[in-house]
Amino acid sequence: MDPLEKLKLEVAKAVAAVCNGKDDSVHFAEIEVANKISGTFGRPVVSVVLAELRDEGCISAFTINGRTVYGLKPEFIKKYGLHLLANDSTQAAVPASDRIVTLNHNQSDYQQAVEALDRVLEEFRNDHRLDNELGPQKEAHLKVLEGGRKALEDKEISVEDGQDWIIKSLKWIGEKFADGAVKVAALKAIELLSKLLGLGS
Repeated sequence: MDPLEKLKLEVAKAVAAVCNGKDDSVHFAEIEVANKISGTFGRPVVSVVLAELRDEGCISAFTINGRTVYGLKPEFIKKYGLHLLANDSTQAAVPASDRIVTLNHNQSDYQQAVEALDRVLEEFRNDHRLDNELGPQKEAHLKVLEGGRKALEDKEISVEDGQDWIIKSLKWIGEKFADGAVKVAALKAIELLSKLLGLGS
């Protein structure tokens, strides 16, 4: 098998892995495929190979809000189905922290998670019971959470960023506040954001 065909098979395996992880869509973005592939080649090569697959009629490409999105076509299964079945056991699992989550701002899971985070920010900012004890830590965690909230306004977020910018600070708040509205809001936000990121709470 020549190098281009090997690359196409690797990308096809990554495309299948991405689509298998979606409950209601066979559409995917280039970055999702790139993050499924472990090796020495990255997103530029993935872009070239996806163009090859498109030219072969295996995938379609269209633009949504200025962003290229791809979709599977029956020819993809005809050409790569047997190879994917044969190589299914060799598909490397991608660590959760390396995954990219596409954010659908119209989806209820996203809206509930963002609303829960906003509630935490409001309650944490206005609860002054532990201000003397927490000192500058409170302001630091507020800034981190505000950065995480800003990141959720984008079209996608890495699981690693979601953990570092949001989940860790929420857990810290939950540990520091033994009771009250802040703790309740933090625990609820952890639950909803973990679901959004595909993590266990």
